Amino acid sequence: MKSAQHRTRILCICIALLAVPHSVFAAGSQTFSTAGTHAFVIPAYGTLPVQMWGGGGAGGAAWGGDGSSPPLGTGTNGGNSSFSSVTAGGGSGGRAYWWTSYPPPGGAGGTASGGDTNTAGTAGNTGDPDWVNGWTYYPDNIGYIGRGATAPGGGAGGAGGLSGYSYEYSYAVAGTAPGGGGGGASQSVFGIGGGGGSGSYARKVFASGALTPGASMPVTVGAGGTGVAGAAAAGAAGGGGLVTITWTDPVTPTCSVWADTSPIAYGGSTILRWTTTNATSMYIT
Repeated sequence: MKSAQHRTRILCICIALLAVPHSVFAAGSQTFSTAGTHAFVIPAYGTLPVQMWGGGGAGGAAWGGDGSSPPLGTGTNGGNSSFSSVTAGGGSGGRAYWWTSYPPPGGAGGTASGGDTNTAGTAGNTGDPDWVNGWTYYPDNIGYIGRGATAPGGGAGGAGGLSGYSYEYSYAVAGTAPGGGGGGASQSVFGIGGGGGSGSYARKVFASGALTPGASMPVTVGAGGTGVAGAAAAGAAGGGGLVTITWTDPVTPTCSVWADTSPIAYGGSTILRWTTTNATSMYIT
């Protein structure tokens, strides 16, 4: 009887040491929306899905003002967002208007890699003023000419400027986060810049054990592109990138311990055996 009680104590101690109380860990999420690099401490987790968007490209200026390639006033590119081996590329900036690059093309969409899902961004609209009867504005041009691209599952692209003498220095609308491209600017006597391309999208689910709990991992959020003025109005900025990390509860470890003989004779010996699930180590006191 004494030996049986001793065996029972071993079993209880082992379970107490290996079983992680459910209240210690909890599912959660963290979102990073400020451009730059941040530190994320890996929690204990069951699965850890990560979603990200690259920054949107800016729209092009209404007038480049020179013959360079790309013309002065082309919007800057959106920045890349990344976590571990996953990257969501930013969209390219729209081209500025210039005689030798008429009509100015919209920026290309960003590309993504490393995710379970990788969705490329889309290109911004061409900046193409209406030439019928000179510089004439038509209502159907609103929100189309020089419009920035909408990010996949993300932010909307900004509207481009309006054409026509009554819309001189008509400023474009910025893309919205995450990843929307900025609109191209317009000036009546010149032209309309191309819209910015949208940021791409990536999603990856990290399984338990793929990342080390307690380790610090860098998270990079891409900035939206910036409109650059040429000889006329600058294009609008692109929407910033975004990284969202969620995680589920880790699976609780368990153990079972038993002896080959029961009861154990006083002064005798036996073989102690055990099994575990969801555990990396065990201790017997």
